Amino acid sequence: MEKISKQTVLDLLSYYKSNNLIKLESASKKLLKKFPNEIFVYNMLSISLVGQKKYGKAIAVLQKALKIFPKSAEIICNIGNVFNAQKKYGKALKEYEQALSIKPGYAEVYYNIANIQKEQKKFDESSINYNKAIQIKPDYVDAYCNLGTVKKHQQKIKEAIINYKKALKINPRHKNTIINLGYLNLSNENFQDGWKAHERRVEILILYENLKLKNKIVWDGKKFQGKLLVIGEQGLGDHILFGSMLNDLSKKHSEIIVMVEERLFSLFKRSFPKISFISNKNGIKNISFEKYIFLGSLGKFFRNTSSSFPENQVSFLTPDNKNVANIKKLIKNRGIKKIGLSWMTNSLNNKKERSIPLKKFIPILKSHNFDFFDLQYGDTKKERSLVCSKTRNKIIHFNSLDYTNDIESLAALISECDLVITIANFTTQLAGSLGIPTWVLLPHTCHWRWFLKRSDSLWYPSIRLFRQTKGGDWDTVINNINESLNKLK
Repeated sequence: MEKISKQTVLDLLSYYKSNNLIKLESASKKLLKKFPNEIFVYNMLSISLVGQKKYGKAIAVLQKALKIFPKSAEIICNIGNVFNAQKKYGKALKEYEQALSIKPGYAEVYYNIANIQKEQKKFDESSINYNKAIQIKPDYVDAYCNLGTVKKHQQKIKEAIINYKKALKINPRHKNTIINLGYLNLSNENFQDGWKAHERRVEILILYENLKLKNKIVWDGKKFQGKLLVIGEQGLGDHILFGSMLNDLSKKHSEIIVMVEERLFSLFKRSFPKISFISNKNGIKNISFEKYIFLGSLGKFFRNTSSSFPENQVSFLTPDNKNVANIKKLIKNRGIKKIGLSWMTNSLNNKKERSIPLKKFIPILKSHNFDFFDLQYGDTKKERSLVCSKTRNKIIHFNSLDYTNDIESLAALISECDLVITIANFTTQLAGSLGIPTWVLLPHTCHWRWFLKRSDSLWYPSIRLFRQTKGGDWDTVINNINESLNKLK
């Protein structure tokens, strides 16, 4: 019987590695007509279908293969992988257990089980299974990498670093490990090593392609004659965070053009009068410049130590006077402190861990010594009404303001607050950039920008951090904030 050639196998793997899923699907289907008993081809076809979210078809393909190879632990494992991709963790675990009953020393299955447990925040169990996978397969770089991440979630920083370094010893170019260790270094205020890894962030690779920067020169931090283009990146909050270094940059270079997100254009233009700004809507097609740099890459030049963050830069963004005047008219000043509130994020990064149901704020909202203002984007009417009925205290919301798109008006409203209480979201960055006293509620594992164990912020001197000491425990954080509020009365 004719066997599938080595070159054909390499071709399929090439389609897989290049993420050419449609080509992989097409090639696999053709091969199965010629080689209907090739287990490898069935598995590659299922992978192509899962990648395209054709989960039902992937299951059908694997079940067909299972009829031919009823004792194949690999096929059963891949059925588990399809359920895993759909977050049907219970069904996935059953398949993995069955695979292990056939092949007890199956490292990939222990790894997959550990991944599910990591997603479920079962970090102790996850660690056990990553270690089982490593015992079977000592060069399992992905297992070391993910074990490092689990240790980071457990705040076992030294163990996290050890596991990341073990992964890099096996594969010095393992991208996920390089980036994960880099961000852990940034969290640990090891900026020199952290910024190096930060340069490999996927966001700038996408911008590099989209803006056609192939033949352009990246700025190396040295003096030169000509225009420097600074390219804003990632979300609104990232624009503001890294924008805090623009004053440092303007002292080093005089001709600067900064491309920013459209919603921040007027705010940035007003706040940095020595710098020219363009909107990302217009792009850089008609802009002439000699060198460029991404906004987030300024850190390697201006924030290389903890002491390089300027303590005297309490604020660096300036709200519009006209908008502030309009907000003053809306606010009925009763002579008591005004507190702005924000409690949700739409970001894909740790959305569930960072967001807090407004009802959790009830202990704070029972106080009638403050006026509370809604700073939260999105439809908050139901949540506010529910909380109001339980506290008899109103969270003031202005229907005339567009909290999502009108950043200028939001900035003006925040500037009129005596205090902002918020989760780690865009509101945090905006309030901090305006120099408004801001109390931030942080999950147990949070973004590197808040560093480790600090109660202050290097980026924003007006910010105070309230951290979870245990994952998911917001009640203790709220109680700590409430105690601090009582001291303000």
